[in-house]
Amino acid sequence: MPFITLYDTDVLFPSGQRDLLIRIGPSGLVQAKWTEKIINDLGRVLGRAYPDMPAARVERLKALINDSVPDCLVSDYEPLINGLKLPDPDDRHVLAAAIKAGAQVIVTNNLRHFPADDLRPWNIEAKAADRPFAPPRRQRPLRRTPKPHGWHRCPPWSA
Repeated sequence: MPFITLYDTDVLFPSGQRDLLIRIGPSGLVQAKWTEKIINDLGRVLGRAYPDMPAARVERLKALINDSVPDCLVSDYEPLINGLKLPDPDDRHVLAAAIKAGAQVIVTNNLRHFPADDLRPWNIEAKAADRPFAPPRRQRPLRRTPKPHGWHRCPPWSA
């Protein structure tokens, strides 16, 4: 069973990052998910960042993103929104979609908008786009590797 992730708008905006995250989707290792609202928000962000970009090009990009990963769109999450608590109420739709999709991770660069205490009841974690599939820090064992005998921080000066 693939790892289910929900991508927030802010990780889909930089084109290189978006390309990498979307290419991971069809690999079978990860089931990438998003909503029409997230994709529409992306279109608005693109329109603000590139005012000269034709609307038809933005619509084509949105269609390509949606067609790039099978079964990527989450729907019918709206009834969950009002019962959720997050620091930014405008981000509740992201959490609602993650709950509906059964996601384990929300990939976002706005980590402060998704505090662990608010996500814990649904067994969801928020991760930054540069570490979306890394194990949580609290689960990594603290292990110290002993230094070999005779190890020096800097090699001794030789004559």
